[in-house]
Amino acid sequence: MQTDKTRADRITLSLAEPNVVADRRADRTIILRSRSDLRPHPRRIGDVLVKTAARAPDVPFLAERRDSDWHRITYGTALERARATAQFLIDRGFDHTTPVAILSGNSIRHALVALGASLVGVPIIPITPAYSLMSRDHRRLQSIIEMLQPKMVFAEDPQSFAQALQSIDLHGRLLVTASSASDLPNAIPFEELVATRVKDEQLRRRMVQIDPSHTAKYMLTSGSTATPKPVITTHEMLCANQQMIAQLWPFLETEPPILVDWLPWSHTYGGGKIFNLTMWHGGTLYIDGGRPVPGAMEITLQNLREISPTVYFNVPRGFALLAPSLETDSALRESFFARLQMISFAAAALPDDLWMRLREVSMMARGGQPVFISAGYGSTETSPTSTLVHSPIPNPRAIGLPPPGVELKLVPAEAGKMELRVRGPHITPGYHKDPELTREAFDDEGYFRIGDAVSFVDPSDPAKGLVFDGRMTEDFKLTTGTWVNAGKLRIEILASTAPLLSDVVPTAPDRDYLGLLAWLSPAATEPSNHAAAITELTSRLRTFNMQHPGTSKVVRRILLLSEPPSFEEGEVTDKQYVNQRVVRDRRKADVDRLYANPLAPDVIEII
Repeated sequence: MQTDKTRADRITLSLAEPNVVADRRADRTIILRSRSDLRPHPRRIGDVLVKTAARAPDVPFLAERRDSDWHRITYGTALERARATAQFLIDRGFDHTTPVAILSGNSIRHALVALGASLVGVPIIPITPAYSLMSRDHRRLQSIIEMLQPKMVFAEDPQSFAQALQSIDLHGRLLVTASSASDLPNAIPFEELVATRVKDEQLRRRMVQIDPSHTAKYMLTSGSTATPKPVITTHEMLCANQQMIAQLWPFLETEPPILVDWLPWSHTYGGGKIFNLTMWHGGTLYIDGGRPVPGAMEITLQNLREISPTVYFNVPRGFALLAPSLETDSALRESFFARLQMISFAAAALPDDLWMRLREVSMMARGGQPVFISAGYGSTETSPTSTLVHSPIPNPRAIGLPPPGVELKLVPAEAGKMELRVRGPHITPGYHKDPELTREAFDDEGYFRIGDAVSFVDPSDPAKGLVFDGRMTEDFKLTTGTWVNAGKLRIEILASTAPLLSDVVPTAPDRDYLGLLAWLSPAATEPSNHAAAITELTSRLRTFNMQHPGTSKVVRRILLLSEPPSFEEGEVTDKQYVNQRVVRDRRKADVDRLYANPLAPDVIEII
């Protein structure tokens, strides 16, 4: 059990004051930007590691469980082994045109491969392990390898990834694994990389040749509709984004963060924001082997009983599974809040009731003082942060303000919404070898079309920040012509029915009224609880309808699904976000049954 804990009530949280300007155009378009300039900063990811290791060589950088103990690596050791890995790549002829694919999950070895590549300008392709371990045909993995043509593939555990590796063309590619006993032909043990003798002058020359505009990594979109799109992510994008965050959260400069985090490095939130934030500020990242799914959450809880974070990031599903344990487990609650300065969520909005529960349980642990709850907004193409909360927020849909260097363009759209577009040094130059898709992604002023809508917390005072107003692609019209804000409705339904539903998808375009496809929470599916849960769910939805009488929110029918959302079919990401449009499209037969007359036997009518 870790004992060097600072009481959270003795921590002063330093945050930047809101400072924005809103330029309003005649066509009602609004340009929202920070009045502060983006300060000078490192512009290559490898330089960040070098700089941090120079000032804090003995500080633990990364930690992971090996058996029952935490194995830690310091910044000094990480730089030494990353340099050796970089030299290995030089010796094997790698450059900015020969990417390295990483199939494995978060780990110290994964980090060293990535950092070694960054030191010498070799792009990495972090591929979600789900494409290897949860797929039946590995078609997405195959398409990524074919599209990006990596010269090396790193698969830490060759046994777990054996089928995936057999499904791709390894001819002419190096294969690196953590096991020298791999049965795969021509496999190189990871230890050979980190044991390479460094040629200092050659490595130095390669490092200074890296232009900040060079690709640091190809980040893959979720692939919810088709083959994942490879987003060009440059050194400048990643570094500029970290400087933006540092200017809005200056407390990180004086209190290096301690993180316990599971978010996958194959996604921009975990691999762009969280990993780089740790390194930028000389913090320590404890790699959490848990996940916010039943059966794996206990690993996260055990880690949080042992390690007290100073900042805690998660997605709404993770907080939903964490909250009950914080409320009932006093030892976990004490450890979690012992030195916690802030919690932050992303990927989707928190339901109102969950937001309040987190505030209340933090007050239990902190003598009546709630922990600061932050949020951010962005996408894979924005590396990722385009807005950030750095002052108290009125509700969990608030996404904050643009940081220094970022311009937001709010364009009037259908249903009275404001479509959000973004410009700044953290924006991708485009998609790999797809000029048409790249051209469509930007407007004529160079703003990236992010595809979501926002509104102001207070239209008369932009400094109070923005509120997420739904994904433009998920909203739809009923046959009455009424627009349905599907994302906002989902959050309201989940809040009104908590904890009975694990997720819900409003339906459907071009129908006369609203229905729901939904999944019961694990507790509600227990045979002893099921009948009572259905009765309570029906009652809650009737109450919701009375409180929201408009046709854009009144729910007439609900169909409870037994088949969980499919990752392979793009219904859910490995951050546990359910893509509503994909679910509606893929489960058209369920949607038809929901609206069938006479009423199908498994459909529940609410009114």
